[in-house]
Amino acid sequence: MERASFSRFQHRNSYSDSDDGLSDMDNHGAPGPEALAKSKRNTYLLFLGMGLATLLPWNLFISAFEFYRYQFAGG
Repeated sequence: MERASFSRFQHRNSYSDSDDGLSDMDNHGAPGPEALAKSKRNTYLLFLGMGLATLLPWNLFISAFEFYRYQFAGG
């Protein structure tokens, strides 16, 4: 009877080309260009969303003030 090979449980070399979910990182663990592009895009979208969330309500209050001042100016 032969013993089963446990090679799949052995430690993989970090420089191998295996698909271990780290394909967007270079050999030294630093993010590659694809990961940096995703990070920049996500940062841009985050700040765009925060800016819209801050400015839209403010603009709505300003517009409502002008509307009611116009409506009640004669009274």
